[in-house]
Amino acid sequence: MNPTVFTGDSRMAHRTPAPAEREPSASHESLAIVIASKNRSADIDRAVRSIRAQPTQPDRIIVVDQSERPYDLPPGSNLLHHYDPAIPGLTVARNAGIALNDCAIVLFLDDDVEVTSDVVALVRETLRTRPDAIGVQCEILFPSQRTQVEPPRLGARLWEVWQRIFWRGFFAYDFGPKRGTDEVERVGGCAMAFRAPLFEREQFDQQLIDYSFGEDWEFSKRARRHGRLYLVRGATVIHHESPANRYRQRRLLEQRWQNVRYFYDKLAADRRPADALWLRWWMLGETIVWLRKGYGLPRRSGSRR
Repeated sequence: MNPTVFTGDSRMAHRTPAPAEREPSASHESLAIVIASKNRSADIDRAVRSIRAQPTQPDRIIVVDQSERPYDLPPGSNLLHHYDPAIPGLTVARNAGIALNDCAIVLFLDDDVEVTSDVVALVRETLRTRPDAIGVQCEILFPSQRTQVEPPRLGARLWEVWQRIFWRGFFAYDFGPKRGTDEVERVGGCAMAFRAPLFEREQFDQQLIDYSFGEDWEFSKRARRHGRLYLVRGATVIHHESPANRYRQRRLLEQRWQNVRYFYDKLAADRRPADALWLRWWMLGETIVWLRKGYGLPRRSGSRR
């Protein structure tokens, strides 16, 4: 099936415009929100309505819809609904959104995110006042705790401890800002924004499929070659973590084992000599998880495509 673009109230279909056919936005602060989604009608409806409820509106909302049937989205003149069920996963969907963008800033949101503050204005202001920034991250909350970046759940805390022990050096996976600053090493995929010129040099890795574990971590490393990354304080979103389309635990572990080692090989230019030891340390940590869960030793599970 060929991709279809629905504009405005989603009732008029148009072919996908090529980048050269689209007039770029005049404003250097114009901002598009790109949301990739698949078979989560309730989640995408909540996400779009939460954006509409904020005082500052984006210039575009681009929904890349991979569902079995196209969504019936809340109407709005700045809405671009790109429907293509043949898209194989998150990274390809985000690149499709980039191809449709004509704004100076692109804010990526997950479809299970609810916007709870004037995120568009705050992201614009941060990028305006930080010319060295290539990208930013919103403050990510969870439903059980709407006033802190870190979730209070026990599972999340144990995962954080595990990361601090085994994800070191090249594999540092920390969302938090550096001490005394708002600069971060990486941005979280569920609510991150970049200056659009970055995408002329870097795009999301289309070798990844489906859930695409670690795609934000890997893209952050490449983005940092071109500028700094910052946390936007006060730009809060709630990550509801929809259960739809999520992997079972073993499949997630298999993809994590595969993807992280792939990133290590791919990003050789960003490594230091000591990172070979950190790779073995990370593999030890993952092996312990596999053995504790009764899965045996880790093994690769097929190709990414």
